[in-house]
Amino acid sequence: MMIKYNIEISKKIFIDIDKEVALSRMIQRSKEESREDDNEETYNNRYKVFEENTLPLLNYYNDFSRIDNNGTLEHLYEQLDELFKGDEKNGDL
Repeated sequence: MMIKYNIEISKKIFIDIDKEVALSRMIQRSKEESREDDNEETYNNRYKVFEENTLPLLNYYNDFSRIDNNGTLEHLYEQLDELFKGDEKNGDL
């Protein structure tokens, strides 16, 4: 598809988070937004699909930048900002 539309990917990013941190955030979101579909069983199913279908791609796209999403949202933004620093000036964004 990228070739069809003549799109070049300049960066590949994996935003990583520990399984337990993601579960904790999802449970909190469920409480705040009254989302019945956000429960531990659903999460475990989603994580299994992630492990089976997405994680294997990391071996294929092994030249990605890993971003740690276990901290605050501000920390995530700082890491992304640092990663893309200079790209805007060079016209890569």
